[in-house]
Amino acid sequence: MNVYLYPIMNTFIISMGSNENRTENMSRCRYLLSKYYPDVMFSEMINTEPFGDNYQSDFFNQLALINSDDDDLAITERLKMIESEIGRHAEEKSRGIIKIDVDLLVVNGNIIKVEDFERPYINSLFENFIK
Repeated sequence: MNVYLYPIMNTFIISMGSNENRTENMSRCRYLLSKYYPDVMFSEMINTEPFGDNYQSDFFNQLALINSDDDDLAITERLKMIESEIGRHAEEKSRGIIKIDVDLLVVNGNIIKVEDFERPYINSLFENFIK
């Protein structure tokens, strides 16, 4: 008797945003996500006004949907690696510069960053994404 074990696929929704070299950095982020997760799907990318007092420049924001046998810890580590590769530095945030911000929002239907869903653009992108 043969037993075939298939990896359990997890579904992740990722948020992406940039207010510095936005077009280039968002494109690079999509490229890197596609490199690591070839079946990734992207929402539309929208222009959003700054959220918070530190930020002066508009953002581009977008969501990505990934199906992977990775767990949420592995995904989060990969996202931080992508941020680093694009050139994000923690100290720039205090100056209002976000080269790239890539966050894990949803794991298998469970919202893990509830505060992000309070932002109108996240809800808008999410609603358009699941249609």
